[in-house]
Amino acid sequence: LWSSDRIFDAFGQPAAATRIRIAMDELHSHWESSDIRLTRDHYGQESGYNFRGLCDWLEGAYGPIRRLYDPLSDAALAEVDVLVVKTPTQAFAPAEQAAIDRFVKAGGGLVLIGDHTNVYGTSEILNSLAEPVGFRFVYDCCFDQRSRFELRYVKETQVANHPTLAGLDEILFEVGCTIDIDSPRVRPILVGRALKSQPIDYGVENYYGKPRDRSEQECGQFPLLVVANSGHGRVVAVADSTLFSTFSVFIPGRREIVEGMIAYASGHDVGAGIRDLAWRCAIGISLLLLLLMPGLGLRALLTCGLVAWGASNLAATAAEVLVYPGHPDLPTANAAATVT
Repeated sequence: LWSSDRIFDAFGQPAAATRIRIAMDELHSHWESSDIRLTRDHYGQESGYNFRGLCDWLEGAYGPIRRLYDPLSDAALAEVDVLVVKTPTQAFAPAEQAAIDRFVKAGGGLVLIGDHTNVYGTSEILNSLAEPVGFRFVYDCCFDQRSRFELRYVKETQVANHPTLAGLDEILFEVGCTIDIDSPRVRPILVGRALKSQPIDYGVENYYGKPRDRSEQECGQFPLLVVANSGHGRVVAVADSTLFSTFSVFIPGRREIVEGMIAYASGHDVGAGIRDLAWRCAIGISLLLLLLMPGLGLRALLTCGLVAWGASNLAATAAEVLVYPGHPDLPTANAAATVT
């Protein structure tokens, strides 16, 4: 039961060749748009600091991407497999939040892309969708303790088989925020080690202070990409939007991780009802043991818990190794693809 989320999760991954219908929310994002291409007529911040290159790349892998300019509703999300919400600067109406919640719980995928220090209010708006799932984007920015701006992630063994990391060897993060996890069902996939988390600086326009050591900063390891299940759907959140901006999206590791995020979010949680029922039964049996056999019940509960914890983690690891279909070597498979 301890690792049941991971076991059931492994069975919900779609086949690698599955076509995925992606929608990009444009109504709520007035920063880093996805609809302006870098040309001789559009050469500057709007065409270089945006997600158009990312969308062109994803269209080569998954087909045309819909851009949503109207309020989100059940009808707008009816023909969508994965909804991408990137650095929103306009709040979601309660009806839109409810529509997104129904979309995910019915089996849809939600990808949330944030950035540092609640810039332009993006983290506050993203948290209206993230907090009900069990995590939140922190109003901070993080730096590596040794190389400052070069926050490098190298794949770790405990998440080596997760679909979001397919084809990824390492990735160089730019400056983003950290993610706080409030639920055991939220799983950290990318964790930055030896980081400095520096708080929001309201003294500058973009809330991004000078990268110098401060007395109020926190040091340690912090999640930068997390996944979670909600109903039958999946949520993926990453805390650095600059990874996918047109001017840097083709640096090694960027396209691999975003394709992995999309592929994972398109899957379904096939065991939501079974898992929740099993948890309720386990809690009920535990309470009966403690009530009917106070001494023996406690010892039995602790012993069974320790044995089950070890066995379930082995089962979860085996499930991810054996059941996840994986994806082709993305650098090789996409070598011939072109972005115009």
